[in-house]
Formats: sequence, structure tokens, C-alpha cells
Amino acid sequence: TKANNYFEKNALKIVWKYLTDSAVDPLRREFVDTAEPLASKISPSSFDNSEGVQVVKFANVPTSQLASVKPKFFEVLRKVIEGGFDMK
Repeated sequence: TKANNYFEKNALKIVWKYLTDSAVDPLRREFVDTAEPLASKISPSSFDNSEGVQVVKFANVPTSQLASVKPKFFEVLRKVIEGGFDMK
């Protein structure tokens, strides 16, 4: 997104909050709050240059599980997109 697009930047903040903010949110539920967590924390951030950049950091991922983070991340996003957002 263009760095000066206020609407898109705020929309992305809301989406990241929905995906990661509490124990019932999709990314946190799948990566952190499980019997065998893949990460201890998920931290989304954005950087505004001429184009905006979205970054997601996964903390304390076991070395043996590094390769599984990216496919699982996109799998969870796909499920959210297909199932819709439950903002209740």
C-alpha cells in the first residue's frame, strides 16, 4: 500500500489486531496457544516508506520447526479468508 493511504494503513492495523491480539484470535491460537506451540509470540509491524511494508515476526520458533512456519501462516490466512471474519 502507498505509505500515505490512511484508510488502508488503519484497515491493516485492524486486521492484524483481529489475527493476533488475544488467545482466541486465529494466528495466536494456531501458533502460540496450543499444546505444542510453534512460537511464543507473534508481532506484526508495518514500515512506511514510499510503499508500506507488512512484517510478521514469530518469536522463539524451534529451529526444527522453522520451515513449517511460513506454510502454516498462509494456511491460517487462507482459512480466515474463506471462513470470513467473526468480529463478535
